[in-house]
Amino acid sequence: MTPFHDEDDELRDWEIEPEEEKGDRHPVLSGTAPLARVVFLALVGAFVLAGVVALINGIGAWLQS
Repeated sequence: MTPFHDEDDELRDWEIEPEEEKGDRHPVLSGTAPLARVVFLALVGAFVLAGVVALINGIGAWLQS
């Protein structure tokens, strides 16, 4: 007996299904809860706003020197 598995043993579970066989299932990201999307966008917005404020403060400090 060899230490290697037969290719057909486990790979069948991992085969990618053709699009027509997926049925009513949707990709993972399209199934994200609306609250999760809002929280994610709020976090991204907060980081962007903090970056803009830091940039403005840095430019202001540079202009005063």
